[in-house]
Amino acid sequence: MLIDALLDFVQGLVAKLGAQIASLVPPVPAWVSDAAGMIRTVMGYATALGNWVPLTIFAVVVGSVVVCLVAGLSIKVARIVTSFATLGGGSAG
Repeated sequence: MLIDALLDFVQGLVAKLGAQIASLVPPVPAWVSDAAGMIRTVMGYATALGNWVPLTIFAVVVGSVVVCLVAGLSIKVARIVTSFATLGGGSAG
């Protein structure tokens, strides 16, 4: 009986504290809830920019850089693994 009263008191205290904290939190801005609309707007601006900036060339250049970075990283990892296989004889660091 005493434990039930204590649990009811703690539950009421937590509920009141939660209500007070909820009243302090500001509402979510409209631009957060409409993220898809913002993305559509940015993509619309980006496609309109394609008339002045050759985006296909940028895509090819960025793709080439990414491929070169992945190739370099895989070569580095292969050298490190090979260094472990030779018990540190060929330091790849």
